[in-house]
Amino acid sequence: MPLQYPLQAISLFTTLSSSTSHEYFPENQNNLFTNKLVNPILHDQLSRGLECALTDLYYKPSPTPHRDTIFGHEPDSNKITIVNQLRSDFFVSKNEQKIENFVTHCRLEAKKWGVNIDFKISFTPEGPRFILIQGSEGYNLRMTTVYARSLGFDKEYYTPGQHEAESVFSQALFDLIDVTIRMDFTLFNDKTAIVLVQEPEVKTVSDLISEMNKALTTHNIFFIYDGSNFIFNDENEGRQRTMVELSPFISRVFGVPHPKWFIGKQMKLKSYDNINFGLDSEFLLVKCNVTESQYFHGKLSNILKLIESPNPSSTAFTHVSCVPRVYVPVHNENIENIQITLCDENSRPIEMATNSNTTVVLHFRSRSF
Repeated sequence: MPLQYPLQAISLFTTLSSSTSHEYFPENQNNLFTNKLVNPILHDQLSRGLECALTDLYYKPSPTPHRDTIFGHEPDSNKITIVNQLRSDFFVSKNEQKIENFVTHCRLEAKKWGVNIDFKISFTPEGPRFILIQGSEGYNLRMTTVYARSLGFDKEYYTPGQHEAESVFSQALFDLIDVTIRMDFTLFNDKTAIVLVQEPEVKTVSDLISEMNKALTTHNIFFIYDGSNFIFNDENEGRQRTMVELSPFISRVFGVPHPKWFIGKQMKLKSYDNINFGLDSEFLLVKCNVTESQYFHGKLSNILKLIESPNPSSTAFTHVSCVPRVYVPVHNENIENIQITLCDENSRPIEMATNSNTTVVLHFRSRSF
């Protein structure tokens, strides 16, 4: 039977526990649980509505590793890999099916662009086999795959020197290539550099981005985090192409899949709205679903009480007595179930000792305004 309240001021205490109401809420845990009230509270019986305060909290935390730095908790967590590619490209169009004329065209285009590349043919019992003469010192050569395969070259790229094709020439494969497909020759020179991001003095996402960009200054690249997107920018000009890969840790922080190479003048990836470094928690937040939302860290949340976190290594059963009481307005609706959430300032659940029980005591009273 619902409690019937007169219109005068009321005051009542409610004790909630993670060990009760399991028949209604079997998913209850010691950091997130809901209790079904024996006597629901009817708000429409009240003239001013209710407000609520946390008076006591009883819980037993689980010990967590001490962590007050962003980096250093896994190998190479602050590493960024940069690959600078110097490129030279030219292409040949297929204007007929005769391989001899096509190879002659390749020689002429290479000479036109000042590239030292040539092909020879060795006739073997298995069939004609091409020999690539790659004379561009300091550069590797990559060819369009469909053409390279028809000529018998199967490797991803070829270093300077003379290379015999891995298989004989296939006229059938060559004939299948449409005339709209170009034979691209790409000469590239990769130089890899490793930079290390310094630990920011202030542990914020803007300070981390600032330290990342300081480490990348000499490479003319930088990152931006705008609150929901992670953006790569490359200011290098000319033939140089830059490829960047973040460490697995930095990738996880910004929600970037790993491995992932950032390439091009700009690349934008969807990131997290809240960046979590996994640092020690400063506060324990007690949230309650029946209270009105308040702003915390720029977002609305139904926070009932903000409590200073205990020592991360503590495993003692903890009692928090909330003095003075801080009252929060309650939603103007009937209350049949009350849910309690214990989390840190980054909305991560507070880890509790296994099989421990969490208890909160709430005080409801008529609003004082």
